[in-house]
Amino acid sequence: PFDAAQQLVGDGDVGAQTRCVLEHIRRSLADVGATPADVVRTKTYVVDMRSYLDHGLPEWVAFFAGDPPASTTVGVTELADPRALVEIEAYAELD
Repeated sequence: PFDAAQQLVGDGDVGAQTRCVLEHIRRSLADVGATPADVVRTKTYVVDMRSYLDHGLPEWVAFFAGDPPASTTVGVTELADPRALVEIEAYAELD
């Protein structure tokens, strides 16, 4: 959940961090001519599951509006940067 200057976005705010990560995914997909509809699976790692379910998951649901991909959410004690609250891997199927 870092901006272009490598500054953390949404310190302590899992919803803001989830939005940031999903926007990175959107841009990466666009770079190869894909959209969120091309994502077939996500794997999400979260530090605080309850907070993610309340504030991050609604962001994920809105991002994948319509027919969401298969997903796994894993609770972890810490991510590589201890200020990060969420990390999302997205797997897209391209033709």
